[in-house]
Amino acid sequence: MRFAATIHSSNSDLLSLINDILDLSKVEAGQMDVQFAPAAVDSILHTLKQTFAPVAESKHLAFVTEHGENVPQYFVTDSQRLLQVLRNLLSNAFKFTERGSVTVTVQRAGDDALRFEVRDTGIGIAREKQDMIFQAFQ
Repeated sequence: MRFAATIHSSNSDLLSLINDILDLSKVEAGQMDVQFAPAAVDSILHTLKQTFAPVAESKHLAFVTEHGENVPQYFVTDSQRLLQVLRNLLSNAFKFTERGSVTVTVQRAGDDALRFEVRDTGIGIAREKQDMIFQAFQ
């Protein structure tokens, strides 16, 4: 049962990757649709934990999800897009981390905003390369 769930999850991740590629084309063409709806913070963290726990285990890394103080139970977002971004960040974090940990934290960022943060103990990105890497997403 566990292996079937892992296979299903991997297939879903592959489909998600294909959709990410298609979405990037939409972003570049200025045709991205955003679907706002209420989302549960714990559900998002659980989904990430479920997806990346096997990766963390296979690489002998700690995978931590942190829920900051005063974070509301629900918030309004495009869950699909948020998960898409977080999965991409986590995939890179796990890819470039050989030992230590990967952490996802959600915190309050003002009265009506949340901040999701992905931290790792990997090699990092050289400061002079950061602007080039993230330029397409500005």
